[in-house]
Amino acid sequence: MGMSYGLSPRRVEAIVEKHGGIFTKSVSGRTDYLVKDYVTKDRLMNGRPARAKREAIKNGTKIISFDDLEDMILYGKSM
Repeated sequence: MGMSYGLSPRRVEAIVEKHGGIFTKSVSGRTDYLVKDYVTKDRLMNGRPARAKREAIKNGTKIISFDDLEDMILYGKSM
């Protein structure tokens, strides 16, 4: 599975920050959402996606798709 819509990490970061979010490259206890279409196995090295998903689950971070992120931005939906 490739990156959703061919978006680069910088483009996802710009979209998140444009709408008041804070983009980080790692998951912590302060992370609200992990955008799963962005973090994909074939795009990152050394198992980082698996680690991000494990950290999200451990910290209770919601894992959403890029479509979910778009819905949040366009329609004010909370996940």
